[in-house]
Amino acid sequence: MKNILGKSSKLPSWGTALISLRYPQGETPVQFLLGQRHPDNLHGGNCYAFPGGSCEDGESLVECVLREYEEETGLVLSELISLPKNRNLSLLKGLKSSPPEFIPNLLGLSDHRPRVNHLTAWFYTVAPEGEPVVKEPHKQLNWNWFTWPEVVEIAKIPDHEYWVPSQIVEQMYDLSVRASR
Repeated sequence: MKNILGKSSKLPSWGTALISLRYPQGETPVQFLLGQRHPDNLHGGNCYAFPGGSCEDGESLVECVLREYEEETGLVLSELISLPKNRNLSLLKGLKSSPPEFIPNLLGLSDHRPRVNHLTAWFYTVAPEGEPVVKEPHKQLNWNWFTWPEVVEIAKIPDHEYWVPSQIVEQMYDLSVRASR
C-alpha cells in the first residue's frame, strides 16, 4: 500500500487494553485493575499497565480484549459488562474523536508510541467476581486493584504515559465518579 506521498506504508497492527473496574458497596471507592510488568518484558518492563495485547489474525477487537483479559488475569468474561443503568455513563463527551457507538464499552483509541504503526483500542468493563492471578509470570509480576488517586499517581511515573494515556485517564475519572454515584 502506498500513502499520499507515494511511499510504501503498512497498515497499523491493532491491540486492545481493558480498564476493569469494581465498585464495592459501602464507603470503598471504585477500584481499577493494573498489573506491574516483568522487568524483562520488552513492552514496558516494570511499568504498570492494564490487561490487553495484540489482536490475532481474523480476531475482532472485542474478541481480542476478552481473550487477553482471560489469558493474563484468569478472570473470564463472555462479554464486556457495562455499569448498571442507575450508574449511567456519558463517556464519550470531550473526546476529540468519538469512537463508533456500535462497539460496546469502547472508551477511545491511542497510538502505542513504543511500537511504531500500532493502535490500541481502550475498553472498559465491570470486573467479574473473583481475584486476578498472574497467568504469564514471564510477562507480569502482579495484578492489584487501585483507587482513582493511585492511578493518577501511577500515570505520572516516567515512561507510564504510553501505558496509561492522559486521554484515557480522563475517561477513567469519568468512570470512577459516575460509578461511585
